[in-house]
Amino acid sequence: MTGLLCPGNETIRLIKDICNPCGTEDGLTHCSMGCLDANYSQRIGTFYPLNSTENGSVTNFTNCPQIWSNSKVTIQPVDYKTDYMHGIKVYASITAVISFFGIAFVFLRPNIHCAEGPGITVTKRILNNPDPRTWYKAIHLLMFYIIFIGTIIDSITDAYYFGRLESEYSLIHVSKHTINAMAAFLFFAMIKDYLCSGMTIDYYVSADDCRLKLDGVHASQLKTFKMSLSALLEDFVQVVMQYFFFEKYLMQPDSFVYINAILMLISSALFIKDLVRLYLDERQDRENDERCKTFTLIWNGLLAVSYQCARLAGVTHQMNRGGSLIKGACVEYDYETNQLIANPFNIRCLNPNDYLILITSALTVLGLPFPFFGECCCAAIFRKKRAAR
Repeated sequence: MTGLLCPGNETIRLIKDICNPCGTEDGLTHCSMGCLDANYSQRIGTFYPLNSTENGSVTNFTNCPQIWSNSKVTIQPVDYKTDYMHGIKVYASITAVISFFGIAFVFLRPNIHCAEGPGITVTKRILNNPDPRTWYKAIHLLMFYIIFIGTIIDSITDAYYFGRLESEYSLIHVSKHTINAMAAFLFFAMIKDYLCSGMTIDYYVSADDCRLKLDGVHASQLKTFKMSLSALLEDFVQVVMQYFFFEKYLMQPDSFVYINAILMLISSALFIKDLVRLYLDERQDRENDERCKTFTLIWNGLLAVSYQCARLAGVTHQMNRGGSLIKGACVEYDYETNQLIANPFNIRCLNPNDYLILITSALTVLGLPFPFFGECCCAAIFRKKRAAR
């Protein structure tokens, strides 16, 4: 078949909306890809979910456009090995291993100031604290290790998310540029984890005589650096690419997607906690008032939490929608290639939650240059007020 024959003898070769292929006013908004798939019955349990209790299909055929009942089409499945890049799993595994050993090197590397390694030095300093409360020292030690354990977990989950694409069953094709960009930013995330871990360990060691002590300004620069790298090289890109090109098309619950989204949300929330503590500390700094810059970072962090929450809400809604339903305007069908093509940024595909993700994530990135280019007027006002006292 060279196209779909719609009422009025119009033949359409590129379907812009699989749930309303002829663009009628009373067309459906949500349906299943199984409505038009000629090979649906052979793909149950792989590309389409099974009902585990009745061992039958859970695909909703009630919400199917009538025109597809007599016009089934061949849908070419995605083969990431041949259609995109070879060795996705190998590449993802290598980046995870390098990231792990890079973070371990930062934690254990000896230097002229800390012969035993900064990680061991900080551990001993916490354990040798004269405070008699064992639980108090245990909490501080746990919080210190969580920073690096969390970074390692983040690296592994990023690599696993990308690597598992190679073995997933999917009917939705995405642009090669999307896969290449995900591979590139996985590499950038590995570098980000190494740099942030290095700066973080130096920040902790600086509280002792092992390194020069960081004042409020340098501590603020550390937070700025970490926030900027995380937003630009990892979180923002992951949210946009993972959510819009993959998670919007999920047809059944996926526990790993839940875990990945929750971990990113927790990471952003913990970072805001650190910024709030820095803001309160800077209130006591009479000479170097960086509160305006820190407040801007807190604002950017709140925006980051907003799009992480919106992402989690969108994923949860899609996975629990049931019936293998997806929004038809988010998928195109090309009769020449027999492919279903992701079109997540189609205006008719976007919903209010999607707009919230795009707007808050964009505002987060747009707000990052502020801490690098001077101080806002309110910082000068703080200094003037104190000088007048």
